[in-house]
Amino acid sequence: MQVIIPAAGLGSRLRPHTDDRPKCMVPVGGKPIIEQTLAQLRDLGCEHVVCVVGYRADLLEEFVGGLKRRPPVTFVRNEQYATTNSMASLQVSFSQWDAPTAIVDSDILVSDRLLKLLLGGTGDAMVIDPERARDEIDMAAEVRDGRIWHLDKQLPEDRTSGEFFGLSRWSARGAARLQDTVEALVRAGGAIDWYQFAIRRLAKTFPIEVLAARRHEWVEIDTAADLAVAEKARVQGADWGRP
Repeated sequence: MQVIIPAAGLGSRLRPHTDDRPKCMVPVGGKPIIEQTLAQLRDLGCEHVVCVVGYRADLLEEFVGGLKRRPPVTFVRNEQYATTNSMASLQVSFSQWDAPTAIVDSDILVSDRLLKLLLGGTGDAMVIDPERARDEIDMAAEVRDGRIWHLDKQLPEDRTSGEFFGLSRWSARGAARLQDTVEALVRAGGAIDWYQFAIRRLAKTFPIEVLAARRHEWVEIDTAADLAVAEKARVQGADWGRP
């Protein structure tokens, strides 16, 4: 299974840490997020990574190219990164979707167990954390009959089943359906939206399995406050911490 890592965005909420680098190059525990993720993927047998770059693309490509502990990486560019969102970044990667594919967001650190669960299975699935309270959740997920039904940052608490934080897996059939959905939304002006909005539309007609995470198995670094939490959790031995 290959992995798509969307990493084109400006990372504006993480300034000043992103003033001179992409968000995925911000270090946690002294090591950039992308370096830790690529090392995990290599160790778990991932054979190919497609990294979508945009902001400070040359810097990121040079850095990743110099890493020894990583799978083979192909770069594709979202040249409109400053005026689009992750929907457009996912779209520019479609030319590389020639195998069962997982999407791993570039601003997260996750446990080996979660990556094994994602990469070691088959079929269309998303990893959801059901343990966090609604006021801790960014992208909320609604699950119905064991399947993903809806995703939204403004989802009411009584419809929230957990948090989606950027791990998903797509079969050849599911990938084709997701690509069609993204293309349709971009044609309708959705290039400025999150790719999660394509998944939520697809979920109404296509079954997407739920894989469960535990709250201490992952961290998302969107803001300086998130970074401080991540640094403290790593010192305390978080499950996502890597040597």
